[in-house]
Amino acid sequence: MPHTLTKYHIYPHGFKWALKAENSDRVKLFDTQYEAVDHSTNALRNSATATNRKQLFIHGTGGRIRAERYYPKNLDPRNIPG
Repeated sequence: MPHTLTKYHIYPHGFKWALKAENSDRVKLFDTQYEAVDHSTNALRNSATATNRKQLFIHGTGGRIRAERYYPKNLDPRNIPG
């Protein structure tokens, strides 16, 4: 069965924070970065599987990536030897 990796980004959008999946036009807006991270963490954790993995990039106010997370966490490639 093929594995999929869906990538999501949290980034500043005007005076709000946006959550957007790559290759999608849909954007969900939040008042704070904390709210965006909290919402996406819960949603991605609950929807990720071994064959349908999720990757979250959290951008800072300057637009640079400041954190990166994988779901499910046990399949984070940084934790797999080799």
